[in-house]
Amino acid sequence: MHKVKWENLFSLDIPDAWVFHEEDGVISLFDDKDGVGVIQISFAKRKSQQEPTVQEAIDFATSYASQRGWAVSTKSVYSLNVGLGKAPASEISTQENIDGELNYWRVWHVMGKERMAFITYNCLVSDKNTEATLCDLIIGSFEWI
Repeated sequence: MHKVKWENLFSLDIPDAWVFHEEDGVISLFDDKDGVGVIQISFAKRKSQQEPTVQEAIDFATSYASQRGWAVSTKSVYSLNVGLGKAPASEISTQENIDGELNYWRVWHVMGKERMAFITYNCLVSDKNTEATLCDLIIGSFEWI
């Protein structure tokens, strides 16, 4: 694993075999040789001036799931704190049929004082456990700068 920093915004650890690139404000991370999925990261400005909370992250998760038409209840949203700064975050996972293929999604919302990181991981359902541990390590290392 090695630490990567983006524009004084955030840092995270990515596996040595993974590559990353940014296009149209979306950062993509993946193993371009043996990978089965991709992590994508984008950002939104927070409207609230108050200290970010896990509940805010949970609210974003349930709203996003609803917009996608995913049957994700509030009870199935995991709350967590990521990085050394213990940023409040949420995680949901679900399956979705896309063009006849069953896809697996993990979605995180990581709250910062000024921004929210919206992070997704997508792969085929049959591969959902292949990179799960790596995804946990990558997201767990997310740190606002």
